Order: sequence, then C-alpha cells, then structure tokens
Amino acid sequence: GNVGIKTAPSSNALTVLGTTDLRLNTTNVIRFTHTGAVGSIQSYVGGVVGNLALNNGGGNVGIGTSSPAARLDIAGGSLYLDNNTGISFRDTTGVPRVTLNMTSGNNVQLNNTTGTGHLQIQNTNNIGNIQFNIGSGFTQAMVIAQGGNVGIATSSPSRSLSVQGNALFSGDLALASLTATGTATVGTLNVTGLTASRL
Repeated sequence: GNVGIKTAPSSNALTVLGTTDLRLNTTNVIRFTHTGAVGSIQSYVGGVVGNLALNNGGGNVGIGTSSPAARLDIAGGSLYLDNNTGISFRDTTGVPRVTLNMTSGNNVQLNNTTGTGHLQIQNTNNIGNIQFNIGSGFTQAMVIAQGGNVGIATSSPSRSLSVQGNALFSGDLALASLTATGTATVGTLNVTGLTASRL
C-alpha cells in the first residue's frame, strides 16, 4: 500500500509532509523543500551548502521538455542571468577562454582570452546578413552583407564600405583611387589615382 510520513497516505506511493532530508551518509544530505509555489532541491555537505550535479554520469537535462536534445535543453521559457555574471566557454583543457557577460554597469561584453584564437561572428545561412541594431526599435546601424560589403546607415551596401550620410575622418585616409559624385572637403589629399566629377 501507499505510505504517508507526517501525513495520511495519498494516491502516491510515498507522501511526505514538511522539509525532507535524504541522508546519504553522516555528513551529506539532499534536502527537498517547498515554500509557497516554489519547490527546491539543495545539497548540504557537513551542514554547509554544497554543489548539486544532475546527470553527471551522462545524459541530457531538460527544463520544460521531456525529450532534451542537448546537455541542457530549455523549452518554453528564457534563461535569466544577473549582471556581473555570464557564460564561459572552455577549451579542451578546461580553461575558460571565451566569455559572454554583463558588467555592473549593464554593459554586455564578449571577450576572447585565448591570446592566439580569433573571435568570429559567422552567418552560415549564405543568404542572410549580419546586422547591428540599436535602440528599442532595433534600428539598423550597420550591416555586413552576405557578399562581404559593409554598410553604415544603409541596409544594401554596394561597395566594400558604403556610408549613407556624412563621414568624419580625424586621422589619415589612404586611398588607391577616388571617385566622387558629390562634394569632397579635404585638408591634405594624397592619392595615386583620382577621378572626380566635382571636387
């Protein structure tokens, strides 16, 4: 029959009322508690909060899904992290090399600490662009088109660098050739080839 501890038996095989400790030996405890609408599982080692591993022998863990397809598969919800925390990617030796985190000033940082590796942003779709959007309306500020052209304030760059609007260069600008269809205002201009309809 069913068993009840500190409560009458229910339709479940075992029903326990109150905080439940599963003691594994004299010092290690797995504690099951439920406060309001929140249930929790906590590991204690010698009375001090310890680490808790899920499926550390292998297998996937699913949150919101009964068929996880990865080590951690979250379905139907989001993953929230506080600032001053982040996600780290380790190399084959277990050393964290790439981190994605938010600072205390709520700035998002993507860092590569390998020293020799590259930080790559890649779109393998072959038909899509890489877009950089700003503001609550996600206004596109810069785009890298699939052909490699870069556009600033334009979504369809026709040259290696296309700028829609005015540009200011406070340092030197080296050009192999220059084609100007509008007005170019310069201080010192050194070029090896020059074609201009108006300069």
